[in-house]
Amino acid sequence: MSENPQWWDTRALIPDYRDIMVGERGWKPKAAAYREQHPPRELRYGQGERHTLDLFDTGTDLPPLLFIHGGFWHAPLNKSFFSHLATGPNALGIPVGVMSYDLCPEVSIDEILEQTVKAARLLIERFGEIVVSGHSAGGHAVAHLLSQPGVKAGYAISAVSDLRTLIHAPFNTALKLDAAAAQRLSPLFWEPPKGKTLDAVVGALEHEGFREQTARLAQAWEQQGVLIRTSEIPGSHHLSVIDGLADPNSPMSQRILEMVETK
Repeated sequence: MSENPQWWDTRALIPDYRDIMVGERGWKPKAAAYREQHPPRELRYGQGERHTLDLFDTGTDLPPLLFIHGGFWHAPLNKSFFSHLATGPNALGIPVGVMSYDLCPEVSIDEILEQTVKAARLLIERFGEIVVSGHSAGGHAVAHLLSQPGVKAGYAISAVSDLRTLIHAPFNTALKLDAAAAQRLSPLFWEPPKGKTLDAVVGALEHEGFREQTARLAQAWEQQGVLIRTSEIPGSHHLSVIDGLADPNSPMSQRILEMVETK
C-alpha cells in the first residue's frame, strides 16, 4: 500500500479546479443549462434536505444509470454540479438519476453509503434494474451498490478502494477514519459481488494513488469472480476524467450503453 497525503489534495494538484467546477465553462453552469433544456423530475429517497435525486428520463425501456458524485465525502458538492453528465446517456436513450447525499462530518461514510442504497432502491422499484456509476468517493459507492439486488453492473471512475491511505489526509478531520474503520470501509477487503460486472477506470494523467487504488481493486475482485474491465481515459486528470459522460460518442457513454443493454 502506497501512501502520500499530498495525492489527495485535489486543489494543489489541479490549480484550475475552481474554473473546472464553477467557471464560465465549468460544471456548475453546464449543469444548470442542461437542467433548463431538459427539466428533470426530482425524486425523494429520504427525509433529509439533500435526500433527493434528479431523474432525467428518456421514455425508453432501458434501465437507468444512477450517478453518484465525488468530493471525498465532505466537499460542498451536490447533484446540481453534475446534471450535464446525463447528456451522453440521455442521447443514447438511457434515463439518468443524479443524486445528492449528506456530507461528512455531519454524517458518517456508513450513513452516506446507506443513502446511496436508498436512492438505488428507489430507481429499482420504478425501473426493475439499474446500472450505477460514480466518481472518486462515488466510485466507492459503486463498489458498495454492486452487491445490491437489481444493480446489474457498475462503472467506477477513479474509485477510492483502500481508505487506509486517507487516514493522514488533511480532510480526515471530517471523515474521522481510524485504522479499523478505514479497513472496514475499504472495498478492497469486502466480499466481492461474484458474477457482477464492474468497469474500473482512471484518468491517464492521474497520480499514482488513484491508479494504484483502481488496479488493486480490479485485481483483487477479478481473482474472486467479478467480471472486471479496466481502462485509462486518455488525457484526463482527476476532475476531467468524468467528462466522457457528457458526450454520447465517448467510449465511456458507449460502454454505459453496452451495460444497460446487456441482458
